[in-house]
Amino acid sequence: MFNDIEQTIIIESRSNGYMRYDYGKLKGRIVEVYGNQKVFAEAMDWSERTCSLKLSNKVFWKQPEITKAVELLNIEHDAIQDYFFRHLA
Repeated sequence: MFNDIEQTIIIESRSNGYMRYDYGKLKGRIVEVYGNQKVFAEAMDWSERTCSLKLSNKVFWKQPEITKAVELLNIEHDAIQDYFFRHLA
């Protein structure tokens, strides 16, 4: 199910060392579904700080976290890349 995304992560981490992603669309979806990042963080079993660090590229997302967020936010599988893997310009 996530094999293409797993390959993307591996290729990007090897080629550039550290990739920064644009989480703007993800942040919008979080507000749309949960109202704010704090409530989303609670649904993810995170602190608000952890959520903030992940959404600001300070801490990497783990694959199980992406899977859980996709489920909680009702993100279509073919749109995962738009939410989690859009590179910052």
